[in-house]
Amino acid sequence: MDLLFEIVAKKKKKKKKKKKKKKKKKKKKKKKKKKKKKKKKKKKKKKKKKKKKKKKKKKKKKKKKKKKKKKKKKKKKKKKKKKKNDVVSFFLFLWTCLYITDHCHPVGECSGL
Repeated sequence: MDLLFEIVAKKKKKKKKKKKKKKKKKKKKKKKKKKKKKKKKKKKKKKKKKKKKKKKKKKKKKKKKKKKKKKKKKKKKKKKKKKKNDVVSFFLFLWTCLYITDHCHPVGECSGL
């Protein structure tokens, strides 16, 4: 039984050692990638192109804002018109009610309409 435990223990140690080696290799690869990225940042030509693109985007945004303001003004005008119509229709309703009450008999038979 002791021999079996020793064999199993040795196999486990070997597996652990292999795993550790793999982890070290991965770390080395990551370091190499970081060095490549630093070299790309040193190029000046790419930075100039990015600045030009940003300026163009700002101009487009300003145009869009102006269009949105115009649309909002149109919507406000429509709302005001609707409110006026509501007030007029309400007064017409009141007038018709008063007219019916004035021109109708108490029994309910209308003479004026």
